[in-house]
Amino acid sequence: MPNPRELGYSFISIMGLQVRMADLRKVADDLAQKPNVCYLAFVTSRYDLMAIIMTRSSEELFHFIEREISAIPSILRTETFVNLDIIKGGAPWLDTTQLTSNLDTLFKRGGA
Repeated sequence: MPNPRELGYSFISIMGLQVRMADLRKVADDLAQKPNVCYLAFVTSRYDLMAIIMTRSSEELFHFIEREISAIPSILRTETFVNLDIIKGGAPWLDTTQLTSNLDTLFKRGGA
């Protein structure tokens, strides 16, 4: 399994999402299909879902929020926390299968 950080996916952010309750499961299912979403959980607090998102840069995160998150009308509010440095607890438990699979496809096509 390739290390996403070695492939340039070192911009890690945590996003809290408030969601219309009637659509909570659908929104979770939609987000779970996004390759950049490497962790997703139902939580208790002012947020309904918590996601860990891996991108290559702040610009890529911006485009992900603009194109993917804002396209889901049942998401009412988000708050995004950008990791500056990880002190403890690396990311081996993050599901990067889709993300690295997309990279593999891209490299086979000669992109990147």
